[in-house]
Amino acid sequence: MIEPRYEAEVWGGDAATSVHLGAHAAVSRRLLLFWLRRQALRLADGIDPDPARGCFPGATRVVTPVPGRDAPTVLRRWAADVTRQEETARRLAAGLPFRLAVQDGDGCWYALTARQVCRRERFMQKTRKLVTT
Repeated sequence: MIEPRYEAEVWGGDAATSVHLGAHAAVSRRLLLFWLRRQALRLADGIDPDPARGCFPGATRVVTPVPGRDAPTVLRRWAADVTRQEETARRLAAGLPFRLAVQDGDGCWYALTARQVCRRERFMQKTRKLVTT
């Protein structure tokens, strides 16, 4: 049996535009989730560097709470949540797609997506079975 392949994409945008921020293909769900977690942290740090591990001296950092949506916090929580990672892995194993979409207070949105991809050989095997029955 041919192993499934998995693909992930990262998107961002606002009300007027969508931007493809990256893509990755992996032979296992675990490798794909590792990449997605790194992308979630990359986005979070790009939007709003983590004050707990910033490169600036403590006196220069000021945490300003933003009312409403906070995409960096949601992305960091998802990346750190082992239970959610396991749920995502089970979802992908079942052939279901995964999507985490978050919005920030400034109107921007970010999305992490993943899905199982049927390789051509596997698709052809299934097609032959359908045609012959």
